[in-house]
Amino acid sequence: MSEGSSTAYSIDEVFGIAEEIERNGAAFYRDAIDVVESAEASELFLSLAKQEDHHARTFAMMRKVMVDQGRGTTDDSDETVARYLRAISDQYIFERDKRPEELFDADASLEDIVDIAMGKEKDSIVLYLGIRDAMREHEERPKVDRIIREEQKHLVDLSFLLTEQRRKKGPPAA
Repeated sequence: MSEGSSTAYSIDEVFGIAEEIERNGAAFYRDAIDVVESAEASELFLSLAKQEDHHARTFAMMRKVMVDQGRGTTDDSDETVARYLRAISDQYIFERDKRPEELFDADASLEDIVDIAMGKEKDSIVLYLGIRDAMREHEERPKVDRIIREEQKHLVDLSFLLTEQRRKKGPPAA
């Protein structure tokens, strides 16, 4: 498109992707519970799954509010936000074409699962920052800010779990 032209992209579509990412994240954590032997990890994964379920419901409510208010599209005169959101969401974060249990083997280590989860949480944060920016000053924007902070806390919790597991294993053999 030429400079100065306008692109409308669908808030409905973007929030739909966010909902799906959260649903897939919840399924990922529930599948991980079946693979790990650590009670601590299982407890954390169940908690994270429940939080992702809540995020999916929040995005669904926000999506409805914005569409009901006639904010189903957002003007993006230089297409930067639209391109950014599509580039990030097209990576499918918690991949939409794979079932969550396909993201790791049945014999995956706890470290493998946590590494995957941390990468996916980081990717989610990047997408949600783009969504937040696209919303400008909409009254629903603080909800996205809250989800971003919660996703950041997920990273902290996963990092702590990984650190604790490594500490319990002891130093690597020489």
